[in-house]
Amino acid sequence: MASTSTETIQFGVTPVQTGVDFNHIRDVALKCEELGYDSLWLNDHFFTSTYFYPLPPSSAPYYESWVTLSALAALTKKIRLGTLCTNVSFRNPALLAKMAACLDVISEGRLELALGAGWFEEEHAAYGIPFPPISERAEKLKETIQILRLLWSEEKASFHGKHYTIQDAYSSPKPVQKPRPLIGIGARGSRVMLPIVAEWADHWNVQTPMTPRQYERKIQTLERYCKKIGRDPKTIRRSLWAGTIIGENEKDFDCAVEELKPRHPSYLQSRIAGTPEKCIETIKNYVEMGVTTFIFYFTINELKSLTVFARDVMPAFKKMPYVR
Repeated sequence: MASTSTETIQFGVTPVQTGVDFNHIRDVALKCEELGYDSLWLNDHFFTSTYFYPLPPSSAPYYESWVTLSALAALTKKIRLGTLCTNVSFRNPALLAKMAACLDVISEGRLELALGAGWFEEEHAAYGIPFPPISERAEKLKETIQILRLLWSEEKASFHGKHYTIQDAYSSPKPVQKPRPLIGIGARGSRVMLPIVAEWADHWNVQTPMTPRQYERKIQTLERYCKKIGRDPKTIRRSLWAGTIIGENEKDFDCAVEELKPRHPSYLQSRIAGTPEKCIETIKNYVEMGVTTFIFYFTINELKSLTVFARDVMPAFKKMPYVR
């Protein structure tokens, strides 16, 4: 049996970024802060895909993550602000280091940073951004992390990699968080991405659709990679992003599902969905596997749902130790 830790379970929200105006995103952020959520995370995309069902079509407005986070940093006081995940293909890594450090300063140390290798090929093609094979994108991810670490810690940094080079680069201000902001990696791929998580990540994020059993197999794979390089897997914080549907009672939940009209019966089985009691049960399964941070995208009735969740689900975990 794994040992028990006293670290608090953390809850975050990914607000809807498309098909809404900035006022809606602002209101969700402020409501989350008021209700006691720990963090708010924005997706790093330029437009949607049908993969993101049931979001609006690709032509709908989609708010760019870093610009929006900067605005939210000035409007909020306590809630942590992050990207899930920043696509390393979209921005030069030295520029990203500068952006992240400035946001950490503006927010007074509230930056959360999670990186990804990108997956939405159509989006890259539309914006004229190269989309090489995953092996090359993974190499770029590793080099990006190294450049971030250098520019956040050294007065003048140089790096000569296969894909990126910086020479005598100054980057000031430095981040507020010491020794540096934690760097997360969003990854599901066992062969290419999980070895990078094992070596470089402070924080590992996985996104649903995924059942608890599927997630358990991912953990086992990551632990094997960690053992191979001599790293304790417990030093990597685990987080789960989940599409979430909650109803105050069975009738309310059934109405939400009817409004959503999921495409496949398995849609609900691989997400956090149900009454508050059912959501608590599902979350506990993941807590037992070492997840300490949960990030929710409330698919239906966003403001109402995040309010119900904060009132009826979060209190069950705020003082609950988790198993490692």
